[in-house]
Amino acid sequence: TSSARYFRAACAEGADPATGAIIPIGSNIDVLSARSTADSEQGLRLIVFGLASSRVRCLHAHRRLLRCLAESGLVRALHIVGSSPFHRERAVAMAAIPPSLQPVTSELFNATEAEVSAALSQADIGLCAVEPPNATKSGVYAACCAHGVIPVVNGACRSAAHPPFVANDDRRPEVSARVLAS
Repeated sequence: TSSARYFRAACAEGADPATGAIIPIGSNIDVLSARSTADSEQGLRLIVFGLASSRVRCLHAHRRLLRCLAESGLVRALHIVGSSPFHRERAVAMAAIPPSLQPVTSELFNATEAEVSAALSQADIGLCAVEPPNATKSGVYAACCAHGVIPVVNGACRSAAHPPFVANDDRRPEVSARVLAS
């Protein structure tokens, strides 16, 4: 299975723990583009990748972090990549992006795998809708890792059993503010 929770549930139902394992989901996008090298431009290149509904959840979950990053001037690009959204999904997603980031926001919808790989290879940080216990089940999380993008998951990590990642818990704005201030 792909997560500790599912493994525990299977064992509770009688599965033999000695014959099972937790195997993370692999990247849903093959690495087809070389990682871009550092350039002279300053600032972070963020990416929000996945299905339209996942991108909406992601942008909503990380809205305070996005606002803090925007106010600090640390973001030079925000790429929204994935399936084409319905009108309502696009409107909700765009409303979650701080106005100061709108000019540096680009969208890439219904792209080829090579185009998505290129976009991922140019990003520094990937904002993910997935929460820590489910990171091993996420193809988006795995795609970020495979392309050298630092994934930022939704929610605080409360256990050492989770894979290494950066977690943002917008439900606790004092934590985001404290991390950014340090």
